[in-house]
Amino acid sequence: ENYTHTIEQLKSSNTQLQQVNQTLKVSVDKEKEVNTNLVLINTVLSSKLAAGSILSIRDLNFIGVRVRNSGKMQTTNKAVATDKIKMSFSVLENLFAEPGPVMLHLRLLAPDGKLLSNNFDTFMCQGQELSYTMKHQIDYNNKEMNVELFWAGVSPLVSGDYKLEVYAENRLLGTQVMQMK
Repeated sequence: ENYTHTIEQLKSSNTQLQQVNQTLKVSVDKEKEVNTNLVLINTVLSSKLAAGSILSIRDLNFIGVRVRNSGKMQTTNKAVATDKIKMSFSVLENLFAEPGPVMLHLRLLAPDGKLLSNNFDTFMCQGQELSYTMKHQIDYNNKEMNVELFWAGVSPLVSGDYKLEVYAENRLLGTQVMQMK
């Protein structure tokens, strides 16, 4: 009789434990679903943040510069009179971008499509190795900043359309075309 009573108690406890176990399984399944949804939301937000942290530029311009005997610089669109190329643009404010040093790579292409360069250095952009005309590091602090650069490696230029490309952080930020006479 003692054994029978103990067996009945164990059966009752076992039934209660099975019910608790089932309730916990349902609760764990709900939490797994919540966790999966949170991971998905986190992935979407991370990709949006990454897309939002991309640097942008505006007012990309470049022009030939003639250096007078006095040292004064005068802009020109005449190929034969050009001693330097002046390049200017603004890096826009971006509160989501990582502040700190940013390397800019500039490519200046002649009318025949050949890169104007005094070196054979390269950089990587979206899996492609590209040569560049010049590079310049800026200290980006999430605020808009103006960049003005001069390239003096000008060999005799010819008339035609020149193209400037500006790259940073593994992507093309902007292009501009200038006609030299």
